[in-house]
Amino acid sequence: VGVAWSGSVDALTAAGKGLLDGRGGVDAELELHLQTHGSVGGARVLLGASRGGRLVAWEILAWGGASQLASAVCPSGRVDVLAHDPATAMAATCGGDDFAIHLWAVPSLQLTHMLRRHTAPVNCLWLHDQLLVSGGEDETIRLWWGHSYASPPVCVACETTAGPVLSLVGSGGLLASGHAGKVSLWSLEVSAAAQGAVAVGWATLTPLRELRSSMGRVCALALQS
Repeated sequence: VGVAWSGSVDALTAAGKGLLDGRGGVDAELELHLQTHGSVGGARVLLGASRGGRLVAWEILAWGGASQLASAVCPSGRVDVLAHDPATAMAATCGGDDFAIHLWAVPSLQLTHMLRRHTAPVNCLWLHDQLLVSGGEDETIRLWWGHSYASPPVCVACETTAGPVLSLVGSGGLLASGHAGKVSLWSLEVSAAAQGAVAVGWATLTPLRELRSSMGRVCALALQS
């Protein structure tokens, strides 16, 4: 693809049209641990984040090349998780010791909001349309609704779990959360209504069942529904 990156590359993945899938590197300045992509304003955008806290946005060109659009440094100095929703042109990151979630406009990588409800490190994020779901070492899953450039999302629900939340994934009205030795399944209901010129949303989680496993810490999940 012709992306120039002055650092080691742990993973280059892009779902959908299969832009990139490989490993390689130049030096050890940066450790790229997650990339995701989508179509924003008609352009295919690839996002990269390093554990050193650097974010980069590229446009993937039709002929297979790439052009860097923007870069930024996360205030926490570390990025452990990057989530991206092309439909709203927003991205979310977490990592570091500030227990905060950072929201970014894509592709400008302008920091728009910082969310600080978690009381321990945030381990995982799932972002879809107007809904952001976060889980962390404080043994909670928090649901945030309504992220935009102008206003931060509102925490509309908080569910307590028996143990830290290590991973999250949602699809088709279901949410799965990974923990130590188990996966919890939840029914996820989201609704929105207009109050004048403002859209107000609600989201609720209802526990369905627990799937016990001997795999240890469930650090990644995929859900097809």
